[in-house]
Amino acid sequence: MDLNNILSISGRPGLFELIAQTNFGIVAVSLIDGKRVVTSANQQISMLSEIQIFCKGKEITLIEVFKKILSYEGGKTSNIKPKANQMDLHT
Repeated sequence: MDLNNILSISGRPGLFELIAQTNFGIVAVSLIDGKRVVTSANQQISMLSEIQIFCKGKEITLIEVFKKILSYEGGKTSNIKPKANQMDLHT
């Protein structure tokens, strides 16, 4: 899946796929239920490809983080537990 068209919209749960841009916002489709959403210009929209994470003295893109997780897990479902303590998450 190409993350360049995946986005997050403030005030709405889940992620969306960008369909088109309009003069007043965007048209997107929910990845959860497939419903179309039209946003206004005052809603905050974050493209996943533009999000960066600060890691050990430098910033890396979210795409790089996902690639590292994929290679670390060998392409299988991740065994990382979000509620784990910091030492368990550090590799």
